[in-house]
Amino acid sequence: MKKYPSLLIFCFIFTFSFSQNLNSYLWNGVSVSTSDNLDAMGLNPAGFGVNRGEQFALTMKQFPIELDNKYILTYSRRTDWGLGLETSYDTFNEEFSGSIAYGTSVSLSTSRLLNNIYTGFKYSKNGDYSFGLLYRPLNGISIGITNYRGDNIIDICDTEDGSTCVGSYYENKYSYNYVRTGIALRPFTFIKSKNKFINYSNLTIGYDKSMNNLGHKLQNTQIANSNDAHYLDKESYQEQFFMSLTITPGIDLSYFNNKNLSGNTNHGLNLSFQIGSHGAATSYYPENTYYGFSTGSNSIYYYNYSQEKESLKLKPKKDTYIHINLEGYFIEEEPTIPFLNITLPFLSNETGTQLKSWIDKIDEISSDEKITGLIINLKTVKAGFAKRRAIHQALNRLKNSGKKIIVYSENDISNANYHLISMADEIYTHRMSSVSLMGFSMEPTFIRGLLDTVSIVPEVIRVSPYKTAADMLLNKEMSPEMEENYSELLSDIYDIAVDDISSAKGWDHEKTIEIIDNGPYLSSIKAIEAELINGVMFPDEFDKYIKGFNDEKVEIINWNNYGFTEDYINDWKPEKKPKVAVIYAVGGIISGKSNPGPAGSSLMGDETIMKAIKKAREDKEIEAIVLRVDSGGGSALASDMMWKEVYNTTNLDTNNVKPFIVSMSDVAASGGYYISCQADAIVADEATITGSIGVIWARINFSELMKRIGINSGLIKKGKNSDFGSSSHLLTNKEKEDLQENIIDIYNIFKERVIEGRDNFNDIDELDEVALGRVWSGKKARELGLVDINGSLHDAIDLAKANASIPSSIDVEIIELPEVKEFSFFDLFSNNKDSKIELLDLKDIFPEELSQELEVLEIIPVIMNDEIQFLMPYKIYIN
Repeated sequence: MKKYPSLLIFCFIFTFSFSQNLNSYLWNGVSVSTSDNLDAMGLNPAGFGVNRGEQFALTMKQFPIELDNKYILTYSRRTDWGLGLETSYDTFNEEFSGSIAYGTSVSLSTSRLLNNIYTGFKYSKNGDYSFGLLYRPLNGISIGITNYRGDNIIDICDTEDGSTCVGSYYENKYSYNYVRTGIALRPFTFIKSKNKFINYSNLTIGYDKSMNNLGHKLQNTQIANSNDAHYLDKESYQEQFFMSLTITPGIDLSYFNNKNLSGNTNHGLNLSFQIGSHGAATSYYPENTYYGFSTGSNSIYYYNYSQEKESLKLKPKKDTYIHINLEGYFIEEEPTIPFLNITLPFLSNETGTQLKSWIDKIDEISSDEKITGLIINLKTVKAGFAKRRAIHQALNRLKNSGKKIIVYSENDISNANYHLISMADEIYTHRMSSVSLMGFSMEPTFIRGLLDTVSIVPEVIRVSPYKTAADMLLNKEMSPEMEENYSELLSDIYDIAVDDISSAKGWDHEKTIEIIDNGPYLSSIKAIEAELINGVMFPDEFDKYIKGFNDEKVEIINWNNYGFTEDYINDWKPEKKPKVAVIYAVGGIISGKSNPGPAGSSLMGDETIMKAIKKAREDKEIEAIVLRVDSGGGSALASDMMWKEVYNTTNLDTNNVKPFIVSMSDVAASGGYYISCQADAIVADEATITGSIGVIWARINFSELMKRIGINSGLIKKGKNSDFGSSSHLLTNKEKEDLQENIIDIYNIFKERVIEGRDNFNDIDELDEVALGRVWSGKKARELGLVDINGSLHDAIDLAKANASIPSSIDVEIIELPEVKEFSFFDLFSNNKDSKIELLDLKDIFPEELSQELEVLEIIPVIMNDEIQFLMPYKIYIN
């Protein structure tokens, strides 16, 4: 958020100069029915239950007393979860005081009329306390009530002559207990209008009444007989009428008058200015003996809101750029960070970046009129091609919004990374860096030769040779089926990349293909000649270059310092946003629970996902569900369990019918496709790897190795087949036949699920033409009818809104499931602790090239349970 210090100082001085003519009760507030900012500390602590984010204020209050002045300097703060804190220093009495308050919302009923109630309490250092309620049944009505209790001091005259004190005064302490009620109306909210000024609820009118001692007579005779007794007796009350007006967003003016039994009438005004998240205000509160104030006070304030409030708009004179390091893992879920995450040297602890949050932030920057552009420091990005396309498309939208994109890469720019930033207006590298734009290739790794060397035997039963999930274990080289299927897949991915780069650069396809075929560009000079980059610089030269923009009138904001600012909602009863659940189904499929972590989940547990789907289905406030799948499959049993929960949502549970949309990420194949096929619609990126409709059983048999090193096992059995499938021996022909029969049976179930879920498939045998384990790009899968639409997660959310009859213009609240586990103190004493030692990551101890080859071994934990698998090739690398 931009700061305007000179203007704020001006406003501060301006408001102070008018302070003699303005007034406020406490912290710029006028009523117990409207106090939901920091004024709730003095008026109605229930206001802390209203979501106002974080706020703080510095206040200087002046009390002119004869020839001397008394000042109270106050610091007030509220947290975003309803806690208010205030501390002040009294220069007259030279003492500190403080208060603490808390407010929360209360739900008394499922009825919408009774679900906008707040309550709160406040306690002060001197022992005073108060309780409050706030009720907003409609957007244009607010009702408040506060009970204040504590002790006060009143001056008593020892000798009076009628109404005149002819003796001396002395102080007498008494307990007070009074109630203040209020009601406020916003008449314009009941008028349907597209006028932004009227919709801002610019006029508020209301009435407060304060009553003393809850109807109790004063017990202290001296006080009861004093001239001030009528302020304290049960018959005493004070009425107040007020009006608040927003002159223009950012300037608020309020007026009130009050009258009590003495016949005195006070008039007052409030004035405040809001610029961005900062503001200044002034007030003058006159003498009011009803509240125990024997003299008036002047006040000035500086305050800050974390929420974005309608404010004065000033056009910045500087160009403003966001600076980002584009690097690291991009994952689907929000990273789960354990409270105590013990990390040892050389062990993995990399935290991923949630793709959706990153894209949302780019889109926020795209719509921010104050931002000129984006400066990208390009490093190593780790993501599949579909995720990369989502990043590429978000950057494209930012450029098309009129923002400038400038990229610097100190290192070589890889094939995939150039695609990522190809739309940039300017790209610079180090003089010795290269641009490796040269086309795509696949190099599957096979370890059968290694297994043969050590007498380890892979045993694989599958539906067809196209089901290549275990080929890296079974074969020493590519089979004809793998080469055929993967060639078509790679061709699709290549065409998609050419389309993206051509569109981003404004080239035709022929030029793009020619430039790719002439790569790699090992010399930066050749990359400049090919129009791939704009120039070369050292990092310090690049820094100097960007600081010289707009005659050196440029502000650069770090990506981490530019965040979403929650909107300040002026409505008293805002319409609730419709809710759409996004469920992240990520990792190899297993029975049990998922394993979320800093780098996302590597295992998808059926228990975790079933619980999330059921929660979203049964939650009446959630209107649609999006299942975001990033999985190459795994356990057939676990896949079927999750499929059943999807089926319950789309067909069986008629009490909770709601749209169910699948969004496919980098890969949603085999088991990943199995849990998707029952959805109302499937949305996949063109580069998503999907399909792999097939079944496989695989294991690594160590029995020959055991014999080789002198380890033998005996056998005692009862029952002809009691040792069926034992890993102490290789599969017999009979065992292979039985397993093959089971594979075909489960494969037919898989195809039945697809036919039931996909409207364009009817014949189980004809499905073999696209099944039998073949993998497809999302682009080809749409042509074949395996998916319905090519698009991103955001497109899937838009489709879910449309299917739920939510207008496209209405924002929705995204509920992300499974919920990220928050730290609890009790977790430290439970068996299921969050603290853990990270598992060894191959890339931390081997060179990147070798660690990538060895990652084929990650299939082993998924297949070692001897279950039938819906599994695609575990890792597909496109270079």
